Amino acid sequence: MKKLLIIGVIFIIIFTGCTSTDTGNPNITKKDMELMLDSSKGTTIIAYHNIKDKLKLKWLESYVSKGIKSEYDIDVKFVYKPYEEYYKKLNKQYLEEDSNGKFDLLLYDDNSFKQLKNEKLLYGPFLKKVDNSYKYQDQESYEIHFNQGIPIEGYETLLGRNQLLFIYDEDFLENAPSTPEEIINALKDKKGKFTYLDPSTKIGRAYINSIFFSFVKYEDVYGEDLSYEELKTKMKPALDYFKKLKPYMAYKDGKLPMTQDEIDEMFYKKEIMFSMTFDIDHASTVSKLDLYPIGAKAFVFDTGTTGYDFYAAIPFNSSNKASAILSINYMLSLHAQNNKYDPKKWGNLPSLDSVFMKAEDAKILTKATIKRSDIKEADLLSVRIPEVPKDLSDKLYELWQNEIFNK
Repeated sequence: MKKLLIIGVIFIIIFTGCTSTDTGNPNITKKDMELMLDSSKGTTIIAYHNIKDKLKLKWLESYVSKGIKSEYDIDVKFVYKPYEEYYKKLNKQYLEEDSNGKFDLLLYDDNSFKQLKNEKLLYGPFLKKVDNSYKYQDQESYEIHFNQGIPIEGYETLLGRNQLLFIYDEDFLENAPSTPEEIINALKDKKGKFTYLDPSTKIGRAYINSIFFSFVKYEDVYGEDLSYEELKTKMKPALDYFKKLKPYMAYKDGKLPMTQDEIDEMFYKKEIMFSMTFDIDHASTVSKLDLYPIGAKAFVFDTGTTGYDFYAAIPFNSSNKASAILSINYMLSLHAQNNKYDPKKWGNLPSLDSVFMKAEDAKILTKATIKRSDIKEADLLSVRIPEVPKDLSDKLYELWQNEIFNK
């Protein structure tokens, strides 16, 4: 792998696949772009990831790797590596001042960024040099600036996100609830007709976090180091809501459901009035398979819902930073993000912001085939609550356990 000391990006990828070194990005020069393109051609980079989601892996190992090879003549080898392993390796190399790194890209969907950044194990800042981020991502967006409350400062880039949404049967209920309180109104005289996944699961945790931040502003809590009692006081309106919800709760074998299949089965059998999911096309897909009522339709609260993000970063001692940046640039291209967003391919929400983009560019995302029973990207993201920092999420989970589940 070639060493490169010049940082920058390079290269506009537009939907037709044409390339150019004139991006209009004030953070890079034409010479920077040409140097990076030339130095990256014919190289190979190693991308470590700790991702197990099959659709995510298929997107990376099939679509992304072929696209990067076609656009830049860069071979990307994706290698599964648990966080503990690559963290130890990076930490050892940093302490030994080893500048000849053995891998060039990191992809993760967990809370590893804080430690990696704090211990100076990441290269950056590089984000302003990624031309597709400059063109297609809202640079004022919270999720561009913060990862679980940690300032990003250009040391990683947002690649994708999912978001909690709810499902109801429009043949049974005329209008979708727009707030948590309207769920209770819809359940009036229908005790035992609501449930949510156990908050030890990702969907269940996103649900209780969404409820907490339906009653309290996210920005009023995430940056505060609140004690248990302070958090309990702050979250009293949400705790009161959970208590009001208790008489309407349904259980599976005396427990909260643990999987998507379990809550779907309860919804299909009309044991409950609402289901929930991260899949943007779940309502249309599952009803088509006769596993949901034919009138199944997705909705979100006006107060918003949260979800999870996944990111890319570059190790501090990558030997081929130019190719790593180009690879990130490709993953942020319109056609790569559109492919990821397509419900037939994956259905993962774009990390690009169609509302922020030029109209002709936004059409590439907004024209994606989204059934009337599902929710479009712009509508979901307009009420998105940012991913909740792990330490805060764990405190909210403890609060829920002590004040709701155990009482």
